[in-house]
Amino acid sequence: IYYKLNGKIISSASNSAEISDALESIKATVKLSECEPPVFLPAGGPFEKAQSVVISCATEGATIKYALHGNTPNENDGVIYTGPITFKESTVIKAIAVKNGLKTSAVAEAAY
Repeated sequence: IYYKLNGKIISSASNSAEISDALESIKATVKLSECEPPVFLPAGGPFEKAQSVVISCATEGATIKYALHGNTPNENDGVIYTGPITFKESTVIKAIAVKNGLKTSAVAEAAY
């Protein structure tokens, strides 16, 4: 008896490394069905003057939604990111990436 897992043939004679390799391949494929989480530039941290933050996402065509002051955005709630966010006081930014046909990304967070 053998199984084909993500293009890899696994049988009762397969060793644990072969099985593990096939499972990792499946995990990598499944991850592609989810948006990559947003990234903040500059990264979170202390600042001395007004701060501008750019949010980007590696998933082509994804929409970034964000919220300030520690609130968490979701598919139905949050501000659609259109350009740098500027603020003068400490805040926490949380962001997600959404795209039709893909799962919403994990929440990304940065404190400034």
